[in-house]
Order: sequence, then structure tokens, then C-alpha cells
Amino acid sequence: MDRVKPSPNDGRTVTVFVRLSKWYAAHSVVRRLRAVRDSQASTRVIVTLEPTQDGDDIYPVWLASGHAWAHELQLLMDGPVQLEVLDERFLGDCAAGVNGVLVADLFWRDTSMLPDDPTGAEGWN
Repeated sequence: MDRVKPSPNDGRTVTVFVRLSKWYAAHSVVRRLRAVRDSQASTRVIVTLEPTQDGDDIYPVWLASGHAWAHELQLLMDGPVQLEVLDERFLGDCAAGVNGVLVADLFWRDTSMLPDDPTGAEGWN
């Protein structure tokens, strides 16, 4: 069975995480970002996007920005980058069939991932 392994704590992985975190912070329309690095140092970056104001469509933003984002990420990384957009409903399934090391899972804009306790104290006992 294919599995995504948690990232080892090495300098290269930390550098990739920091770069992706900065990119994520600079792109407010990106709701979630998950990145998996394979054995050839190729990085698969999967994003979910905020839907349009007038509906739940993510594709206008993707069509307008996807190529530029892929280019930006390619300049930031030290290997090939494959950028993909995924409908949020299918995010849980995206690890299926993927081999590699999870280098980033950023989701602080995704309100569905927030704890029920707004103080953040729940689960920290």
C-alpha cells in the first residue's frame, strides 16, 4: 500500500517547509497546501482554494493564477515541482497512491480544521 511518510527532520526538508510556508502566507486565496517530496527530489504541491464570492467555484482563480504560481514555486524549490489544485471534498483521498515524504501540510486558513475550543486549550491536557 502506498503511504506518505512524515518528514524527517533534516535541513533540506526544513528549508522546503519554510519556503512553502512563506509562499502560502503570501497567497491568501490558498486555503490549504500539502506537499510531498519523492526520492528524486521532485515535489508535488497540492492546494485547495477559497471559492469565489458568488458561489463555490474554485476554478476561475486557478485558471487565472495556476501557471504563475507553478512558476513561483519552481523558482523557490531545488527540484521539479508539480502544482495541482484539488476540490476540498477530495483532499482526504489525495494521499492514496502517493509515495514520498510529507514536507508541508499548511491549513491555518481552513476554518473546518479549527478546534471547537477557540482558546486552543482543548486536547492539550
